[in-house]
Amino acid sequence: MDNKQSTSQIIRFTLFSISAGIIQALVFAFLFELLGFAYWLAYILALMSLVLWNTTFNRKYTFQSTVKYKTAVSKLMLFYLFFTPFSTWGGNALIQQEWNAYGVLVLTMVINHVLAFFYNKYFIYHKK
Repeated sequence: MDNKQSTSQIIRFTLFSISAGIIQALVFAFLFELLGFAYWLAYILALMSLVLWNTTFNRKYTFQSTVKYKTAVSKLMLFYLFFTPFSTWGGNALIQQEWNAYGVLVLTMVINHVLAFFYNKYFIYHKK
């Protein structure tokens, strides 16, 4: 894979992540602000919406993969099996220290974006 293709993947992944991030933020705000869910529960449910959105679009458009959706989601679940508890625990700990909930959400979104890109590129879609 050449640098041009890698750059293109990074750009597409970032654009889809931004759109997914907007969805995640809206779901989070709806659950946290309007329905009064605890931070950790609103975060987990919003994160699930991000994962479904990103997996659907990145599989087809970013990595142009023929990997079955079910296989991609199964592999991605391994990533989130570790990321979700750590980001939920860490985010909740920061909220307990009176950090802004939306600042914590953005921080976890950025960390998720970077780690998920490399995980997708080198584990889920590493072969064509």
